[in-house]
Amino acid sequence: LLRLPTAGATVAIDGGNPYEGANGEAAPRHVMRWLDDRGITRLDVALATHMHADHIGGLLNGSGGDGQGLLASYEIGVYLDVAAVTGNAYNQTAVRNLMASKSVPVLAIAPGMDQTTAPEALGWDPLVDVMVLNAGAQAEWAGGDLNNDSVVLKVSYGDVDLITGGDCLVAGEERILSLYRGALDNVEYFKSSHHGRANANSQAYLQAIAPRVAIIPVAFVAYNEGPEQGALDTAQTL
Repeated sequence: LLRLPTAGATVAIDGGNPYEGANGEAAPRHVMRWLDDRGITRLDVALATHMHADHIGGLLNGSGGDGQGLLASYEIGVYLDVAAVTGNAYNQTAVRNLMASKSVPVLAIAPGMDQTTAPEALGWDPLVDVMVLNAGAQAEWAGGDLNNDSVVLKVSYGDVDLITGGDCLVAGEERILSLYRGALDNVEYFKSSHHGRANANSQAYLQAIAPRVAIIPVAFVAYNEGPEQGALDTAQTL
C-alpha cells in the first residue's frame, strides 16, 4: 500500500494469497485488518501485478473462494488492468466483472506509460511520478511464464524512487534493461521480484538499480522451498 503525499490517496498493489496465511488468518484478512486499523476505507487505485493467486487472489477473495476480497470490501477509485495475460485469464475476467458491478473505471496500462502520457491511470498525485516498466503479456514470451506479465512500476517522490514488480523473472528484467535502462539509475528502494528467488533479481538488473534498500517478501514453504531460500538468493546477489 502506498499513501501519497498531497492528499493521502491510497494505492494498493496485490492482495495476498487467500489460501495461505498464519495463525489461522488468511493473508488478505491480515491486509484488510491492517487497513481497518488505520481507518482506510477507500483504495483510490488498485491493481494486481499478475494473475497468480498469491498476488491477485486477495483482491478477489478474503479467504478461500469467499468472494470478499479487497475489491469487494472497500470503495475503489480506479482499477488498473493490462491488455492481455499469459495465463489464469479467469482471474482477470472475475476482476473486470466485479469492477463493472461496482461501476469502477478499469484502465489499461502498458510499458512506457507514465503520469504525463496516461494521467487518468497514473496521475496519482501532483508530487509523484509513476512509470510503467513492464505490464502484461508481451510478444517475445508468448506462451511463457505468466510471472513475466508482472506490472513493474517505478514510483518517484522528490529524490526517492521505488521499484516494485510482482514476480517478474529474468526475461522480464532483460526486457526492462533493453528498453528503460536509463530509468533504473539512482533507485533507493527495490521490492525484490518473485520472493527473492534466483530465477529473478539477476545480477545485471540489481547492478543497474543499485538500491539502497531491498525488501524481500520471503516465500512460504508451500512453494516447495525453504522459507529463507528466496531471501538468500537475493541477498547473495546484492
